[in-house]
Amino acid sequence: MTTSRSRGKSSSAHRAVSGFCGICSHPWSLAAAPSHWLRLFTEYRCRRCDDRFEDRSRLWDHVRGKHPIAFQPVTQFEEYKQRADELQLAISLPTRVYRCDYCHKLVRDDQVFGNSMNQPMQSHQEREHRIPGGTTRIAFTVLKTIAEVQAVITDSLPAIAVCQACSAPVLSANPQDRDDHAETHYREMMLAE
Repeated sequence: MTTSRSRGKSSSAHRAVSGFCGICSHPWSLAAAPSHWLRLFTEYRCRRCDDRFEDRSRLWDHVRGKHPIAFQPVTQFEEYKQRADELQLAISLPTRVYRCDYCHKLVRDDQVFGNSMNQPMQSHQEREHRIPGGTTRIAFTVLKTIAEVQAVITDSLPAIAVCQACSAPVLSANPQDRDDHAETHYREMMLAE
């Protein structure tokens, strides 16, 4: 939508014609206000697609309807830990979670450094699955998805999503957080000229 008014109109062109504005036909009592003049010669433009609008509310509707901000849920545990740190969530997350290949028990590993990064699983298997007179073959799987890891964590993990526009994490369980974040992008797309 482009405006039919040209920017070069002088103030003499904006005069009362039978008690109404000569450009927009508003009653002269409204047309005399400075905000009316500003609205007449201001055009709003979408920075993403360059569409032009006569008023801010139409641009706002356009930006929200035509250029929605998408959020991708975080499903992988390593990324979840990183995004939880960025959001400064007070959650006690394990470094890794293992599943025993013998009994399918889940074992939490909170070690960050050490000679053996799978020490808790090794201890579990030597204690529970020792072969009499022989050595225990250590067999386990490292869990990688949030759904798998959730089973070993006593607190429920808040859902985190990543903004597709800027890669910032947001709590996806709270629609207000997503809306507030998306609004910052919508405002960036709007331009008054």
